[in-house]
Parts: sequence; C-alpha cells; structure tokens
Amino acid sequence: MVVIRIEGMEQALSNLRRIDNTMRTRTVREALSESGEYVRKDVHDKCPVKGGTSADGHYRSTSKPATPGKAGAVRRSVKWMLSQFQNAAIVYSNHIIAVDLEKGTSRESPHPFFRRSLDDTNTRGKVRDIFIEKIKGAIR
Repeated sequence: MVVIRIEGMEQALSNLRRIDNTMRTRTVREALSESGEYVRKDVHDKCPVKGGTSADGHYRSTSKPATPGKAGAVRRSVKWMLSQFQNAAIVYSNHIIAVDLEKGTSRESPHPFFRRSLDDTNTRGKVRDIFIEKIKGAIR
C-alpha cells in the first residue's frame, strides 16, 4: 500500500473542523472520489503497453503482444475504489502481471507506472488542489 502525504493538508483539514460532521464526511468523500479518479487516470496513462507506447510516451515497447487484440490489458485493469473503513481512495490493478511490470522480474526490467504516478509532484499538487477546493466550497 502506498500513502500519499501532501504538504499543507494539515491546515486544510483543520478547517474542516469548523463544519458539521455530515458535511465534513461528504466533503472528504467527494475529495477522495475526485482524487481517486485523477490518480487512476494518471496511472492508466503511465502504464506500459506491450507492443505499443504508454499514453504519456515514457514507455515504448519493443516486443509484440502475445495475443493480437490483448495489448493494453494491464492498462485497462487499473481501477479505483473508495474504502469503506478508512478515508482513502485505493487505486489498484487486478491483472496478474501488474506487479511484475511494476517491480520487474529476473527476465524483464521494471517499468514502474504506479510509483511514477505517485511520486509525480504534479499528481500530488493536483490531489492537494482538489482537497483544498472541496474544503473551501464546504466552508462557504
């Protein structure tokens, strides 16, 4: 599990204490939903595609897909969900080779697409902006 820590969030979240509990919960859930979808799209765009190029152009495959029409299966498997028990948006891939692509194998070098997305300062900034915008909207 990877957790994104964003500078300035402590101040933004402390402003939430000024509003009632129902509104606070709804605001956090809306911000998590929008952030989860944003991060999912970013991971999707950075995902390598066998026989093609990742949408962000970082990864270019030199091999052909094993089965025609199956290229991009890992990319299509990137999803997100809202955790019911914690305030978290979970971005994941349930494809069998997603971990092998991310971390590499003895035969294949790693092509990190989750880590690149989560380490990207633009992604962190966008998530922070989404939260701040939602909190400001709730306080007004």
